[in-house]
Amino acid sequence: MRIFLLQNVNKLGNSGELVSVRDGYARNFLIPRSLAIPVTKGTQNQVDEQRKHLTLAIQRDEKRAQELKDKIEQLVLEIKVQAGKDEKIFGAVTNRMIQQGLKDQGVLLDKKKIIIEKPIHKLGSHAVPVKLSTKIEASIKIKVVKS
Repeated sequence: MRIFLLQNVNKLGNSGELVSVRDGYARNFLIPRSLAIPVTKGTQNQVDEQRKHLTLAIQRDEKRAQELKDKIEQLVLEIKVQAGKDEKIFGAVTNRMIQQGLKDQGVLLDKKKIIIEKPIHKLGSHAVPVKLSTKIEASIKIKVVKS
């Protein structure tokens, strides 16, 4: 079945794309969750209109993401944690801690966009990637200090 994606779907495609999927996957998962609509002769005009609106929305989101990237990359977050010997901290720095630090700086960001590849268990400076959109990724500079 050919469908038009209304939202980004992991491992399938981005919003605004026409893709082919199995009928059951489309009928039972994608369409009921408003992630996609089926493409037929009658809905082709609707698909074209939605694609136009999605293109404008994507351009607007990319511009916002670029502005946010510029703002984030200028910041240096200082996160205070309890630490023991050898500069090892108790626990780890989490994406929620980073989100709260950004919020204190005036930047609102979803914690799911903060990607901590390796757990941060030591004091010092670290760089953490942030996926702002499908094309734009920023890097937050974090300074973990003893409280």
